[in-house]
Amino acid sequence: MFEVINDLTDEQREKVLSLLTEALDQIRVSLECFGLEIRRECVHQGLAGHFSIFWTILEDSRAAKLEG
Repeated sequence: MFEVINDLTDEQREKVLSLLTEALDQIRVSLECFGLEIRRECVHQGLAGHFSIFWTILEDSRAAKLEG
């Protein structure tokens, strides 16, 4: 198991958000300049897939199944 801890200072967090905003602006310009299409992905579908796989792994790790 692991835990993600946000240890950024307020100043660092503001800088990261500023850089992300700038990057998104540049992406938007590229999108318009090159006529790129937007690919959309639904978060809930991705999560459902990952949890399904995770659940299968947990079920397969039961001691009774591992006796082989």
